[in-house]
Amino acid sequence: TWDDHEVENNYAGLTPQHRADAAGFAERRRAAYQAWWEHQPVALPPPVDGLTIYRTARWGDLLELVVLDGRQYRTDQACGDPGLSLDPPCDETFDATRTMLGDEQEAWLFEQIAGRSTTWQALAQQTIFGDVTLGGAVLNYDQWDGYPVERNRIVEAFDPAANTVVLTGDIHFAGTGTLRQGGRGVGDPVAVEFVATSISSGGLIDPAVTEVVKSIPDILDVELEHRGWILHTVTPERWTAEYRMVDTVKEPGAEVYVHATYAIDAGTNTVGFA
Repeated sequence: TWDDHEVENNYAGLTPQHRADAAGFAERRRAAYQAWWEHQPVALPPPVDGLTIYRTARWGDLLELVVLDGRQYRTDQACGDPGLSLDPPCDETFDATRTMLGDEQEAWLFEQIAGRSTTWQALAQQTIFGDVTLGGAVLNYDQWDGYPVERNRIVEAFDPAANTVVLTGDIHFAGTGTLRQGGRGVGDPVAVEFVATSISSGGLIDPAVTEVVKSIPDILDVELEHRGWILHTVTPERWTAEYRMVDTVKEPGAEVYVHATYAIDAGTNTVGFA
């Protein structure tokens, strides 16, 4: 699935990040979608006015992968998208009509959640899904913290017995944590989120704040410095995520090491160190 950089950083639907780009933005997005379609291994019809990429893939009765599109249909970021901010969120943040997925895709997602018939169901999507606000401040309006009402609707739709996993990218660091119904740190666990770091792009957050990020409720672990990927191993009893990294992406043959391995036992909706 795509995120924003196929077109422009933090674009939302047909709204560019920079208003000066508005005049030609629809054509820019169309060309970017065409290029994505031509160069990615996806069995989708060619784009016309847009390209429907939300879809499912299934591995027998073990796993259903629900692939989401959090860019093409979303409402523009709230509060002017101020970037890293410790100010209280503006009222617009909590407008119930604001959406990351759009009404049609959200309704489709609810159908997938309700109709699950596999041991595990995973949502492959773009931006951090869990609540990582700090003292009530939305640190990044481009991720789900900037669309909290829709996120709450989705979390409330999760079946605690469904073994739900959320797979996330975007933020250029690695981490994992638990998602809850009824409030961060106090509600019932209903899913686990695995955040993959970037493969080669530089980090976005100073590693010096690692312990601050880890202090956010329900975050088990983060790694803010290195590049890599995740190897997921899924069985009926357990989901295991091995976070693989390299010390540098600037040297061919840099040694791969395992930062940590995390696991979810089926039926728990809680992640721990393996």
